[in-house]
Amino acid sequence: MTVTEIRRKILSEKEDKPKKELTEKQKENQERLIRANESFLEAVEQAIYDGIEAAFTADDYARSTFIFSPEEEADLEGLSWMTIAIGYYNKEKKFYTRKPHHSAGIMRPPLEVLKDKMRPLGVTDIVNISDKSKGYKLVIRVEFTYDE
Repeated sequence: MTVTEIRRKILSEKEDKPKKELTEKQKENQERLIRANESFLEAVEQAIYDGIEAAFTADDYARSTFIFSPEEEADLEGLSWMTIAIGYYNKEKKFYTRKPHHSAGIMRPPLEVLKDKMRPLGVTDIVNISDKSKGYKLVIRVEFTYDE
């Protein structure tokens, strides 16, 4: 059985299950997650523009820049940037899950969304290079290209 066949089988089984009605608390949490995600996207996008401008101010031939803690400008609704960008952490299973994001209609991580949005503008890559051993702040490397 191929991966595609396995995926189709699982998805069809999920579709057959009756969907539960969301409670008021679950609806509020989804709305909170959506607002936090939008605010995070706006803050990181603005920080990227500011970072590119600063890079060219310092070096006429810059090809990349680093963005430190852009999440501080966002209203994350009490959530951490890691919850928004990576997912909710499951302590028992020791992994991150984006299921709550998917149920709220947020299908892709915010940095992936920004990559696609900014690619036509000359941004070639946006990478989370944060290191938890050095703290819980977001650090992003942005690579870009331009015509001479």
